[in-house]
Amino acid sequence: MKKLPVFSVPQANRLDDYVRFRHTKAYIRGKSLLHPSSKEIMASIGYRTLPKFKAHRREWDELLRRIPIKYLFAIGVDLDVLRFTLELDQQEYDQALELPFYPKSYGIRLMPTVYHTMEFLPQTTEEQAIQILKNYSRDTRTYCFITVPKIKSVWVQPDGAVLTTLYRPELEINKAWVIASDSGS
Repeated sequence: MKKLPVFSVPQANRLDDYVRFRHTKAYIRGKSLLHPSSKEIMASIGYRTLPKFKAHRREWDELLRRIPIKYLFAIGVDLDVLRFTLELDQQEYDQALELPFYPKSYGIRLMPTVYHTMEFLPQTTEEQAIQILKNYSRDTRTYCFITVPKIKSVWVQPDGAVLTTLYRPELEINKAWVIASDSGS
């Protein structure tokens, strides 16, 4: 099968190379750029003021807010292609999860809504960092965490339990909206 350059998963070598929803955003932005006349699209989906519509349109194109299906249809988005771009984004996410991670810092929950940040020694691996946090958390009876922005968060509880939250790119597509999953930011 021939791969199209726009729709092929790049090989990431570092976590910094990962961009959440790279393909889906590119597809929606590309379709949006083909329809620069905001007034026609605005009227077709029920907006009355142009500044508000333009602000929402920028956020829709970046998947920062739920997107009305009417907007996607107005700019010519094919939902099957959208699902395909999501699959590519998920493949890229899976590749990013496999990359080695050397956390620079970690957070300590001192009390609800009060956090403190500490740094690891350079070149501390993720496994070493988790072990350090387990020991620290047990000794101090505090919750600690490591965050890999837009990829995952690892929480270490005072009893030594490790909980990982993954921020896999997902889209909920229903009759009225397309909603991107939470980014963890």
